[in-house]
Amino acid sequence: MKKLLLVLLIVPLLTFGQKFPFSDLVRLNNLKSTESFMYKKGLRNIDTSKKVEYREWTNCKLINNDDPEICDSYCDTLSFPISKEKYNNIRNSYKEEFKWSEFGVNYNSSSEKDTTFVTVFSETIFSYIQCKKKIVEFKGSLNIKFQFNDKSDFELLKKDALSKAEYVETLSYFSKFRFYDKISDRDIVILIHEEDDFGVIDIQL
Repeated sequence: MKKLLLVLLIVPLLTFGQKFPFSDLVRLNNLKSTESFMYKKGLRNIDTSKKVEYREWTNCKLINNDDPEICDSYCDTLSFPISKEKYNNIRNSYKEEFKWSEFGVNYNSSSEKDTTFVTVFSETIFSYIQCKKKIVEFKGSLNIKFQFNDKSDFELLKKDALSKAEYVETLSYFSKFRFYDKISDRDIVILIHEEDDFGVIDIQL
């Protein structure tokens, strides 16, 4: 009986924030792995969406084009929207895929409220590589944004993240921190915003 009572006392202390160690979050590197992670943690998917844009680079030139192994090129930063048909038929073009997934903890579809709201956003760019004459994926980004309506959950993840990150600056609405992940060799940006009744942590991987 005493052992059962001890277990019952411990279980309520395991809050949502403890399900998401910062060390686990920095291992995520794409939308699919992040969605899988959220499902395994028991979150409910609320919505998913996708948007695709096609664009054309301007004034592109190959760099060191005498060497067939070097595919670097220089293009003006200005780009223009184009159709999918034109994208498939020109060299200086690229495609951007934007995907969103929204998850909730204790989500109520009638009131559209939850205790924690998580937005996962990914951007991937596919571009035509001239010397290889094919379209390849060459750039991607991933953002995981938590809105904690329970401040105790917010404090848990905040404390965990800031114990490993270094302060950068304070912006209009966010405090900015940076964490260098040696395993993936990348800088991870953490933005933190806090109000009286909720807190936001935005992790940019």
